[in-house]
Amino acid sequence: MANVLNRVTRVFIESVNTPDYPIADWIIGPDLSPVAGVPPKYWTINADDTVTLMTVAEQAAVDEAELKAEKGNLSTHLDRVLKAVILALNDGSFVPGSNYTPVQLKTIIRGKL
Repeated sequence: MANVLNRVTRVFIESVNTPDYPIADWIIGPDLSPVAGVPPKYWTINADDTVTLMTVAEQAAVDEAELKAEKGNLSTHLDRVLKAVILALNDGSFVPGSNYTPVQLKTIIRGKL
């Protein structure tokens, strides 16, 4: 039994039956001591199957890409919510100036999503 690391996803699995893990996809018995305590998203898997830590600039690029994706998801979600509010206003489900509780507002808007 050995440990394996997926070359693409960086998933690490301990004590596996290595024949079940093709070498093309998995590193058998990787040395992860150079990246101990560091999230896998900051690992670099080299051509010689060593695993090293990304440079500070590379880590910053990973963080920037994640932040950009999160902003895009938030923007998409916000667009959907605003469209639902407009639908509620247009069909009379929501009457401006009424004294709705937050739960009632959420219910009306969720019904339009």
